[in-house]
Parts: sequence; structure tokens; C-alpha cells
Amino acid sequence: MVDRLLVFVDALPYASLEEAPFLRSLPSVARLVPGLGYSVNVKAEIFGGYRPDDAGFFCEWMYDPEGGGGRRWLWSVLARVSPAGTYWDRALHKMVSRLLRVELANIPWALRGQFQKAPVNAYEDGFPLPTVFSRLRGLRKVLYSYYPGGTDRDRSAVADAREAVRTRACERLFLALADLDHVTHRVGVGLPEHRAKVRSLDASLRELAEECWTINGAAQVMVVSDHGMANTRRTVAPHLDRHFGRPSERGYAYFVDATLLRVWTAQPGLAEEVAQHLAGLGWGHSLSVEERQRYGLTASRFGDIIFLLDEGLVFSPNFFGVRPPRAMHGYAPELESQHGVVAASASLPGSPSSLTSVEAHWALREFFAAEA
Repeated sequence: MVDRLLVFVDALPYASLEEAPFLRSLPSVARLVPGLGYSVNVKAEIFGGYRPDDAGFFCEWMYDPEGGGGRRWLWSVLARVSPAGTYWDRALHKMVSRLLRVELANIPWALRGQFQKAPVNAYEDGFPLPTVFSRLRGLRKVLYSYYPGGTDRDRSAVADAREAVRTRACERLFLALADLDHVTHRVGVGLPEHRAKVRSLDASLRELAEECWTINGAAQVMVVSDHGMANTRRTVAPHLDRHFGRPSERGYAYFVDATLLRVWTAQPGLAEEVAQHLAGLGWGHSLSVEERQRYGLTASRFGDIIFLLDEGLVFSPNFFGVRPPRAMHGYAPELESQHGVVAASASLPGSPSSLTSVEAHWALREFFAAEA
């Protein structure tokens, strides 16, 4: 029977606990302060204790001019016939992606051959580094990715998790949910639909936990989210091509995420020129050496420049899509809007009110991976 239940909720903000009476009622509730970047890196910190320097990747796409995906002749042809940033170009990306069965995001064709996808999420079986799940016996995972896309994946996942509890199918159960993240990007954080989604999620978690406790009164429950969200108020576009010419392996390359712009340069002095240009826009700042050390981003392969937008601004179009989200994460981790949640039915070591995602990893390891 289930002895430990661990639930991951993508994008549950600490500020939304007012809509989550069950989570608030647990004996231990703390803020989770994420690392810099998006879920793929924060998950590596939570479930593996790996900051980007340790994990070897930063964000979902990595610059790899030597082996970034092949088919360069095709990307070169498409770059000539499909103007970047247009709706036609976005449609062509989707068609080619389905035809070739490869993920293309919305990366401009001229740059596609220079980037490759980061590894799978740290809780998935294909993750290349050890995690809290490694060599753990009596474990069952129920992941939202097991279910068809749509708005009810979490409902199906929770139903299967409850079935695993009822049938005593495992000793340790891990459940990963993501519908809240998708809803928040679409409607914004703190709005009626978002609050209703948090309340519904909280009720589902209460029912699942109570089912565990009915069968095993000593079962322990922990819920962790990777980050919060901030509503967006304005879109910006860097248009580096207009100022520095078309990117090339002999000049520079760049990647536009929703809140981050990464730039790699091959020409002497160009990084300083680009950094000065970005600083003059008044949108955010390039990470300093000290910040990169603090966030575990010292490797040069992560970018000669990592430019972070101010809270509420979002790059649009970016290399993932042309429609700006109503809410976004990936801003400075110190901002309260970006904080996630750690909640547990047992006391966390030291009873902290706040944990970094790497600190949360060690608490989670003691909770989930230790002997029962």
C-alpha cells in the first residue's frame, strides 16, 4: 500500500494558497524559490539537485552548432521561402514538424540547425542523471504526459493515482500535474478562472490524500510546485537582425525565449556591442558574472549574454510562438510572483518558511527516497 505520496504541480504560486485550504492545512508549508529559467531546469534542481552547470543544460533548447539537429540543407531552403515571424512561417513549422515527426518549436529556419533539445524532465525515465527516483523500489509514476493533450489530463491522472492507492499497487506514488500551468498562461494568474482551477486542484488533492490515509493512516504526503506566475502587461521584440545583421556561425546566434534572450558571438567585441544595445532598451538586464555564479550559469555554452526581462514584459513573437501569454514565469527568482510551494504532512527539516529549489530537493529526498 502507498506509504509516501509525492505530487508535483506545475506553476502553483505560493500567493495562490489562499484558494487552497487543504494545502494550507498541512503541518509544513513553505515558499519554494526557483532557480533561474523554466520548468525543465527547475525540475532538475528539485528532483536531482542539479543547477544548470551541474545538469549541463539551460532552458529547453541548447546552442549546439556542431550537431544541432541535422537537415541543414532543408532548413536553409525553408529560410529562403518562409519569412521568419509570419503566421505562414508558424503554420509551416507545424506542418514540417508533423511530417518529419520532430519538434521544431518556432525557431527560425536559419537558426534551427544550430540548436538541439534539452533532455526530458527530471522525473521522466529517460533523464540522463540520477534523481530521487533512481533505483527506488515500490515506485509508481503517474504523469500528465501519459494522457492525450487537452484540459482534462490532470483529472485522468488523479483518477489513475486514486486507483493505484485503492488497489495497493505501490509503496511510493509520484503524481505529476500540469493543467494549471496551461490555464494560467492562457487566462492569467489571480483571475476568476485561475482561482477556480486552484480550488478544484486543491479539492482533488484533498480527496487523493484522504484516500491514502483511509487505507494507511501513517502515509506521508508532500506537494511541490516549481514556480509561480506573473501577469504580462506588454510585449517587446529585440529585432537583433536589424541592428547586427543576419545571424551566422561566423557572426552571432541567438535564442528568444518568453522572458530570456541568449546570445552567442564569434566576432571579437560583438558581445559588448549587443549588451550595450540591449541595456539601452530599458527592458531588463544582462546577467552579471555574480548573478551567473549565484544561479549556477557560469558555463559559456549557456550564452555570452543572458538577458532577463523585467517582470511583466514578454518577448513576442519568440521562438515558441507568436501569441503572447497572459501570464509568464522565468523572471528573476527573487520576485514573490515566481515563488512556488512545498507542503507536507510531516515537518520539513528545520521547519523553514522558504526553500530554494535545490534545498527542496534535499527535503524531498529525505521524504520520498529514504527508507520507510
